[in-house]
Amino acid sequence: MEKHVIINEQEMFDKIYSMLDENYTLVYVDYRDEIPNTTISECLEKGSRDPLLKKDYYYDTRYYSAKDELKQIVMKTVNNPYTPDQVELFMESDQWRDLIFEIMSRDDSTPEKDAFSHTRTHARVVLHSNYDCWIPLWETAGLQLQGTALNGLIAVLCLNPAKVKASAVKRGIACHGTWRDIRSRNGKEVVDYDDFIDVLIECPNYGLWTFFGTFDNDTLWESDFKTSDMMITNDTLCTMYNSWNGGGSLSQVRTKRAVTLKELLRRGSPYFDGIKVEVDEKNCCNGYSSAEVYGEPLSNEIMLTL
Repeated sequence: MEKHVIINEQEMFDKIYSMLDENYTLVYVDYRDEIPNTTISECLEKGSRDPLLKKDYYYDTRYYSAKDELKQIVMKTVNNPYTPDQVELFMESDQWRDLIFEIMSRDDSTPEKDAFSHTRTHARVVLHSNYDCWIPLWETAGLQLQGTALNGLIAVLCLNPAKVKASAVKRGIACHGTWRDIRSRNGKEVVDYDDFIDVLIECPNYGLWTFFGTFDNDTLWESDFKTSDMMITNDTLCTMYNSWNGGGSLSQVRTKRAVTLKELLRRGSPYFDGIKVEVDEKNCCNGYSSAEVYGEPLSNEIMLTL
């Protein structure tokens, strides 16, 4: 004979609701949990962590953890007034699901942030010019400043044009036009002059000056993926790079000092079109990653910090 179970769903809901804790920790992550680099790339494009939070990689974990918490509350509470049959019937009701969602709303865990802190992400900072990108020496029979991307690049890297010319002439490279002696830049250079010329000589195709590093994840998260205050640290690897064709200079150089993106933007005006901070991983941006071009990422251990 079928047994009939009678329950007052609203009464049970109110009773169980009163037993809920103020907060629950529903999700735990360990060092193996990471965020997909494609999602990090979306966050950088939007300048917000919203794309990551909207994907909700941990929804199922939150849901089942909340469900387990609710079962523990009902089944193990002292003086539980409900029979197992009543609880089983109530678990099929909409009010039961509402309690699960209420516990989920009280979740104080931060799995997205925690997993992001474990994610090692190679990155690049690309300097865009108002002019054409760098044109290889073999196409120009020497170096020319006026009306070229090189003029803006020298300004951005805080190089003295006269010293750039001296380094180029020493290598047998012709320098056309006027190369001013801007002594106010002496001692503030971002890269070494001879190293800079090496990069230009060994860049076989078109390219843009690019810095390579890894993100300082904690500060990137706190800034909500906004990079305007980012700093490129001393000893960061950089070179002329061509992500869209998968090429770049055979030489790479290291920065002589730390420099902020704001300083680069200020020094680059009016030649400069802006800076783009990108994830330097396969399938994350348009074009190729440095690992695909050079066989391994160029970032090493240097951090791009805020």
